[in-house]
Amino acid sequence: MRRKKLGISEVTATVLLAAVTISVSVGVYLWASGYLSSLTSAVTGVIERGEREVVARIQVVHVDISPVTGGYNLTIYVLNTGKTVETIDVVYVNNTVPDTYTPTKLRLAPGQLGKVVAIKYVTTARAFLVKVASRYAVSNEYLVKVP
Repeated sequence: MRRKKLGISEVTATVLLAAVTISVSVGVYLWASGYLSSLTSAVTGVIERGEREVVARIQVVHVDISPVTGGYNLTIYVLNTGKTVETIDVVYVNNTVPDTYTPTKLRLAPGQLGKVVAIKYVTTARAFLVKVASRYAVSNEYLVKVP
């Protein structure tokens, strides 16, 4: 004679099914909320940085060249044409950073003109390609020939 195989009761099956469904739902919610919050933070950071870069503008407007023993002093006039205060962090002359320039951190308000002096820049070049940079902006390239 064959024995009738018995399974679990309908009530037990329903309770187990509900428990598994709730557990999976909570896990998916926690994963999605953590993922979405980190994604939102990343996108917000990119947007804020992009907005900052749009309002940050600096421009080299003139460069004076003064010959000194062993090289040149370059006086670089920089205009903040943007809408935010900018600090000039670095100066480039012919795509290299001079050994000495002053001031090393030039702070410019919107519309303000300032100057940076590259001291005793040693080169045999007959022209200089000058640009400056802040955290959010890089100036135009300004070409000046040695007189």
